[in-house]
Amino acid sequence: MPRPMFELKMLGDKDLSRKLSHLANKGQRKVVGKAMRNSGQRIKTKVLLALSGQILQERTGRLVNALEMQKLRSRTLRSKQMYIVGLPLPTRAALRIPVDHKWYYPAALEYGSAKRNIPAFAPFRRTVDANRDAELSRIGEDIGTGIAREAKRGR
Repeated sequence: MPRPMFELKMLGDKDLSRKLSHLANKGQRKVVGKAMRNSGQRIKTKVLLALSGQILQERTGRLVNALEMQKLRSRTLRSKQMYIVGLPLPTRAALRIPVDHKWYYPAALEYGSAKRNIPAFAPFRRTVDANRDAELSRIGEDIGTGIAREAKRGR
């Protein structure tokens, strides 16, 4: 039996992993990559909703606007059979934070600050943790759909 490029242990579906292993490496990367990018886009939307003015009462909306403009980054780690999708934080320039300014407020927002007695709001971690199970099932569905699509194409 061919060996799959990616381990799907988190999804808990051995049949899906077996079907994926029958595709060529290029087809596996295509199917898993598309499913992961779709998941990343859904999480990005939910993070933007968590950062909306209703929760944070932002004055300018710069963080939400800058995050909205950020593109997802993805890469494959073949040695660990992983596909990583991430949303990078915006740069200081995108947030219009002066170069000589000491603080970078998205980090303080996510992790808090002991010096300033600011508790962690953690919009990224809270959103990912709250939607983990639903996203894992959606990723499984997307991979299943992608396998069927690639099988029809004969790849």
